[in-house]
Amino acid sequence: MARSLAFWLDKPSGKPKIELHFNYWSLDSSQVEYLDIGVKLSTEGTYKSINFYLPFDKDEIKYEAGLGKKICEHGELLSAIFNSAVKKNEPINPTIHDITFSKGETLRFFTQILQEEKDNSLGGVKIEGEGDEKKGTTLCFPAELLKSQAVSSSTPSYFRFRIELNQEGKNSISHLYKPKDSWITNHFEKIEMVDFRVNETRNLPEKIQSKLQPDSYISAVHFFLIREADSEFKMSHDDFHRCRILEKDLWDNYLYLNNAAEKKTPDQMLIYHWKDISKEASNIDHFSAFAKFTRRYVRKRDILWAIVFIILLGACGSLLSTWLWEISGNDVECIEDCPEFNDPDQKKLPPDAKRKQDK
Repeated sequence: MARSLAFWLDKPSGKPKIELHFNYWSLDSSQVEYLDIGVKLSTEGTYKSINFYLPFDKDEIKYEAGLGKKICEHGELLSAIFNSAVKKNEPINPTIHDITFSKGETLRFFTQILQEEKDNSLGGVKIEGEGDEKKGTTLCFPAELLKSQAVSSSTPSYFRFRIELNQEGKNSISHLYKPKDSWITNHFEKIEMVDFRVNETRNLPEKIQSKLQPDSYISAVHFFLIREADSEFKMSHDDFHRCRILEKDLWDNYLYLNNAAEKKTPDQMLIYHWKDISKEASNIDHFSAFAKFTRRYVRKRDILWAIVFIILLGACGSLLSTWLWEISGNDVECIEDCPEFNDPDQKKLPPDAKRKQDK
């Protein structure tokens, strides 16, 4: 069953504008299941906190705060993520960078928002599990974490974090389906359906529904889905905005924050981009994206079983031919021992002559 993410502001006033970026990395061959979330905040309006609801059990996820730091350490990553060359990257302190792009936009990037700890007086993001029957997790980012003297009154802020998913967490977004007749049509082919939703009310617990405001303050949603190149795209809810090949060497640094040398990404990855931009009259109250893929899953044990089957099939064929030879052996010997068979004159006669002679 599809489940939805949720986003809301606590006690908003004025007209804040929020832009959400979701990167869903689903790379089965590398055992990578990441959901990266980026939030771009305007300077308009105020709020007490920024909140997310994730339809994953707290024990099924891992919050990674160091993603922003990794991005700011590599200018190429900054340029690739924001699709603009970096003109200036100025560290304000260990956790804040002011990024100026060639297009003229300046962004205050909060690079590391740690998880709240009891002995940490500076605070941090609050991560709490929901105790309802539909397991979920809420992330609360207090506004104080994102307060600092900006470059100018119009400079937007940005932060990004990663949620690492286990198999159970993946099942809330991605659904694997194997047709019943696949043993005849294609045993190794499986269908995977990605159903990503944000603020879909009917797929949210009542406790979370009550927190959503009539005006969501979301001005844009960008959803990026990253898959292996051998995962064949079949259909989606709408035409994607763009699809391209990812640069493997560049994104290795992004994917693996620790021990990157020990990891291996697929040789070819494709990124699909869907987006929804609000019109001037209203903001975005919900977002959903659906995509269907097929892929051939051939594991090492499948290859081993195929080899064993071929060997057994060959052995059975050899035994069967030996058995048939043995049960028909007497008839063959009788023909060979027959006098007529060994008579040279009989062998030279044509078949019709032999029949007349027999008569």
